[in-house]
Amino acid sequence: MKSSPFQIILTATFAVFILVAFVALYFSKANSPSNQAKVEISLWGSAPSAYIQAVLGAIQPEKSGLSVTYREISADQFDQTLLEAMAGGQGPDAIIISQDSIVKNNNKILPIPYKSLTERTFKDTYVTGAELFLGGSGVVAVPFAIDPLIMYWNRDIFSNAGLAVAPRYWDEFLRLAETLTVKNGSVTIQKSVVPLGGFSNVNNAKEIISAMTLQTGTPITMYPSNGGSLTVALNSSDNNGGLQNVVDFYTEFANPVKSVYTWNRSLPNSLIMFTQGALATYFGFGSEIPSIKNKNPNLDFDISYFPQPRSANINITFGKILAVGAMRGSAKASSAMQLALLMGSAVGVKAWDDASGLPPVRRDLLSAVPSDSYGAVLYNSALWSRGWFDPEPARTKGFMSDMIEAVTSGWMTTSEAVNKFSSQMNLLLSGR
Repeated sequence: MKSSPFQIILTATFAVFILVAFVALYFSKANSPSNQAKVEISLWGSAPSAYIQAVLGAIQPEKSGLSVTYREISADQFDQTLLEAMAGGQGPDAIIISQDSIVKNNNKILPIPYKSLTERTFKDTYVTGAELFLGGSGVVAVPFAIDPLIMYWNRDIFSNAGLAVAPRYWDEFLRLAETLTVKNGSVTIQKSVVPLGGFSNVNNAKEIISAMTLQTGTPITMYPSNGGSLTVALNSSDNNGGLQNVVDFYTEFANPVKSVYTWNRSLPNSLIMFTQGALATYFGFGSEIPSIKNKNPNLDFDISYFPQPRSANINITFGKILAVGAMRGSAKASSAMQLALLMGSAVGVKAWDDASGLPPVRRDLLSAVPSDSYGAVLYNSALWSRGWFDPEPARTKGFMSDMIEAVTSGWMTTSEAVNKFSSQMNLLLSGR
């Protein structure tokens, strides 16, 4: 049957519509992020690769046009590896830093401008301790992980002494040191109550002393409110007094003539002693839970909050925070910033939380406390976490070790040791 002119026109029009739709669909797929050439971003850090891959799998950077490769470098080799790579023009596009490496990496990182991530939004999103990443011109790096300092306690030791709960305040350890320490004679310690007094054989000694100092309201270093270079906040007599009180209390437990004597430098490392069941309390990070279980599956332990001064108005502990920053010298810095924002998103932080078993660094996720036995302690401790601007972590650890050893050995009074520590910090900062 012969088609009418109307049918011919209608058929032709329909064919044109089909062709246009096909062409539009083709170009739409061709221009979609999944088919476009992706920006290749190299990310370096010391965080476990398995955890980072879990985060990348969750945030799916390829949907934002990014192709991310992660290189895990051991913490003790990271700085040197980074410097050598930068010198050869082969540095990464983004790095993972902790809050104690902000100062030494500040000149290498390009901050995210506050017009892209406002200070108000940052404070509303992340825990207070993360505010160390707020720089003068923008956000130095975007947080995605936190590991708070907590207290582990041996339930058998406490139960055998008729004690049902872990200590909450520092002054409780004075009584516990007298009643729970087991000695062979007057000096040889067989079972200890708390690893305070030493440094070389106390795991996390620097972080413990840092937390205790921050609890006094004394910052160790600070940036002036009117801008300028990092300064030592211990220079005033009031602030030095805060640290002096901490050192007095800390070293008292290593004084063999005191009734609270419960620690000395001849004892094993505090972590070893705790896992062997010879130490009543141990101060460690939340990330240490799996390793403690593995070292001694039969150890009956629990976790609790890092102790506080009885007179404190706010609760404070130390927290390690990891964040992603864009390298200043990278031609892909804007894409690296995009990656940082993705990793610090609710999806990225939740993925880290699920993979690591640690609490989230975001306030919105911390509002949903899990029901497991460790959840409340870890989540609240994340909110309590603080830190300080550490110019050179390895050197300041040495200064702090010298301060403690000088007092416990009798070489210096507490006042002299604290003043020396303050002077060393001043010289370090003046040479930067």
